[in-house]
Amino acid sequence: MIHIPSVNLKDFISESSTKKEQFINDIGKAYEEIGFVALKGHFLDEKLIENAIKHGLLHKKGLKKNKYFLSQKGSAKMYRN
Repeated sequence: MIHIPSVNLKDFISESSTKKEQFINDIGKAYEEIGFVALKGHFLDEKLIENAIKHGLLHKKGLKKNKYFLSQKGSAKMYRN
């Protein structure tokens, strides 16, 4: 099974230059190696996501919660509903 790297956006927006630099290094490495990263600490709440689905900006049909798909080209995508 492929490991999906994870970064926390709160590290990037923190006051710590060390955390910011580590975030940048980690996200860069993830995109270079597999072209994908799981982002934690974002500011999207469930109401905003549901509203986006309601207005057609996100599609709920056929999406699996927290399931990962690895395409033949090696890019992974995470879908949630």
